[in-house]
Amino acid sequence: MRCALANEPQKPLQENGDWYTPKDENLVLLELEAGNVIIELAPFFAPSHVQHFREQVQHGNYDQIDFYRVIEGFVAQAGAEGAEGAEPLSAEFERSQDNNAEWLLVQHPALLAQSDGYLNNFAAARDDTKEWLVHCPGSLAMARSNDPNSASNHFYVVLGHAPRHLDRNMTIFGRVIKGMEHLQTLPRGNLEAGGVIPSSEPRGSIKKAQLFSMIDSQKRPIIRIQKTTGAAYTKRLTEARARNNEFFIYKGNGALDICYYPPRVEMTLPEAKQQEEKPQ
Repeated sequence: MRCALANEPQKPLQENGDWYTPKDENLVLLELEAGNVIIELAPFFAPSHVQHFREQVQHGNYDQIDFYRVIEGFVAQAGAEGAEGAEPLSAEFERSQDNNAEWLLVQHPALLAQSDGYLNNFAAARDDTKEWLVHCPGSLAMARSNDPNSASNHFYVVLGHAPRHLDRNMTIFGRVIKGMEHLQTLPRGNLEAGGVIPSSEPRGSIKKAQLFSMIDSQKRPIIRIQKTTGAAYTKRLTEARARNNEFFIYKGNGALDICYYPPRVEMTLPEAKQQEEKPQ
């Protein structure tokens, strides 16, 4: 007898008005040996970090570099020493609440903040006056030293269980929207060495990093993302709170983990790219 598990793949949603298309300048393609990773940047929250990251990509500073620190269930970190234009950045850990931003309240009170929700479609949290993006699997942030204003080139992607203790201590400026499975194939480092993989051992690498705006318009993927303020996403959260599926014996208390409900992403290839990838 087949169980109807709650996390089975679902068909893509098709409701009109429930999706948005990110700007090409806010999408980054990382080519890994295992496959492509696509990142959506968050200039509304960390504009300086986003612009700096764009410039680092345009300079080619992330081409042919390694994920040199990879810790199982934690993060994958990459970066280049002495990269062109890699000047230290002022921290963008949090900001005053923006009443003009799209905010979807999901949980109040929340476990690790007064409130959890989605800020312009990104997982976020709030207290009485401040708001910040939070660490969920796929979150993209800049690495730094003990100096809060020392981030410059090295970045990390959250691989596993959300390290929420890093919230408001690191600048999150984007998230992976496609290709997490490829990051999960990266060789891991030894915990006793802080996850750093010796250069003499196999490492995963970025072959090339490009902004979508740098890619031929006839070949770049077409991306659309579910709006967290749309009717379809609201229905999705309502159903998640209720757990009305007959599979569930214990229905829970209605609380949700925002990291478990990222907006859905649909990707299609333009016709030219589809033709290129057809078997000969």
